[in-house]
Amino acid sequence: MLDRLGIGEHFEAVFDIIAADLEPKPALQTYQKFLRVHGVNPEKSAMFEDLARNLVVPHELGMTTVLVCPTAPRKWCARTGNWKAATRITSIMSPMI
Repeated sequence: MLDRLGIGEHFEAVFDIIAADLEPKPALQTYQKFLRVHGVNPEKSAMFEDLARNLVVPHELGMTTVLVCPTAPRKWCARTGNWKAATRITSIMSPMI
């Protein structure tokens, strides 16, 4: 699908529900498997999500967490844990590089 969209070259891999052994977010073991399989250091990574409940575990694992709420009212974006709101992705990613 990524190749059909013309963006396949920008991704090394996809970690989907099949790769997660059908265990969906926000299950701890799903995040742990992703980190292990792809050799990701949680302290140098970020999780972007549109559901606040899916950011709790990544935050506990040490990831920077970002709740994405492009057009919803502020009350819809209820804060869960410690997440960052930013208009520029570089303000979030530059400390990790």
